[in-house]
Amino acid sequence: GETLGAKWPEIDLEAKVWSIPPERMKAGVEHRVPLSDAAVALLRKMLTIRQGDYVFAGQHSGRPLANMGMQILVRR
Repeated sequence: GETLGAKWPEIDLEAKVWSIPPERMKAGVEHRVPLSDAAVALLRKMLTIRQGDYVFAGQHSGRPLANMGMQILVRR
């Protein structure tokens, strides 16, 4: 769920960190995820097709990709 809800402003490509804000975490505490070099490279490529604030944008404007959509992508 956190991955699908990821927004570009949460991603710091220079520091290689994804900061999930407290309001999206069950414990109500910010969660910082270190990003690998491969993840940063992929995210930089994804910036070229950015569609709004969501990293994984859905078909409807302003909405993230649905769970089923992500499952289909992962299977491919």
